[in-house]
Amino acid sequence: MFVFKGKYRCLLACLFAGLVAAMSGCGVESDRPDLGIVQGIVSLDGKPLANAGISFRPLEGGRVARGRTDQEGRYRLIYLDNPYEVPGAKVGENIVYVSTYLSEEDSGGPQKEVVPKCYRVKDSVKRVKVNRGKNQIDIELNSQCNP
Repeated sequence: MFVFKGKYRCLLACLFAGLVAAMSGCGVESDRPDLGIVQGIVSLDGKPLANAGISFRPLEGGRVARGRTDQEGRYRLIYLDNPYEVPGAKVGENIVYVSTYLSEEDSGGPQKEVVPKCYRVKDSVKRVKVNRGKNQIDIELNSQCNP
């Protein structure tokens, strides 16, 4: 049988304490809400909307999830949980904002806004529900601002 004395006993105690702390997660709980992975296509009057910023703001409050469309109008949302970027958006009802405006800093020159104001303002008319798991949420906008 082994008997640990002196500095070896201290080293063993420190290793054991570190192992216990690692296994328990150090008692820190995440305050991150339930997220759903969100992707889809944004279109305006039936045509894919390229280079548009898209944001989902939870109706119950919380961080906004953001993304940008590619040339085919496809997007994926990122939930910003500083310092991390996590795929997804908060589960529940969300208000959707869409805009094609880019500042000169973002794009090297201003880009014309083509999205009607009703989809860009604080009380956007577009609402969606995000569920746990994977969500394919296609956002269909129209020039007449119908939800």
